[in-house]
Parts: sequence; C-alpha cells; structure tokens
Amino acid sequence: MTTIKLTYKAFAHNASPTTQGVTTAQFELETADVLDNDIMNLIYKVTNLQDDLNEFGARKFEIDLWKTIKAILPANRTHTSLSVGDEIQIQHRTYEITNNGFKLLSIAGNGVSAVRVSLLQD
Repeated sequence: MTTIKLTYKAFAHNASPTTQGVTTAQFELETADVLDNDIMNLIYKVTNLQDDLNEFGARKFEIDLWKTIKAILPANRTHTSLSVGDEIQIQHRTYEITNNGFKLLSIAGNGVSAVRVSLLQD
C-alpha cells in the first residue's frame, strides 16, 4: 500500500471563518509498480470529475477512488478539485500541481530542483 496525502493550498487566500486556508486528506492506495505520474493523473482526474466520472466513462476503480477521497475530505476545505498550487504527496515524494503538470518539490523532506514530471491528461 502507498500512502497518498492531498494538500489543498490553491485557494487558501479565500478562506472564510468556516473554512481553513490549507487542509489535507490522507489515504492508502494499492499502487503495485505504478509510476507517480500515473497516480497523480488519476487523482487529478477523479478529484476534478468527481460525481460526473460515470458520464465520462470512468472505470469502477476510478469511481471507487473518488468515493474514498470524498469520504475523508475535511468539511472545512476551500475546494474539492485539485487545482494549481495544491500538492500530492506519494510516500516521501511531494509534487505541486502547476499549469503544465506536476513539479517535484521534495523527496523525504529535502528540497530538490524543480523537475517537470508530466502534462495533465484527460
């Protein structure tokens, strides 16, 4: 199992008294031999299509993944869809969502050079 942590930062400046600026959701995902790129694209897809996944021909495991994420999202978050500025942590690797894909921010808490990982895919 792989630990995945989603950090919602994109709209922290829009926080209100009932929402927090930065919130997180963490879950476990079976990812045997799946590349980080594929995991991030999958999570981006399900958090953006959400309850419309069925209409876009999503597979059962994608719909189930969204249900899992939706159930653990903090009620005081500012948004649900992953957006530019949010982060996905896969085990000890943290990536930021950018306009063009994902940027590696750190490995095991150590800063690293920014690396373009992938383009977002439909």
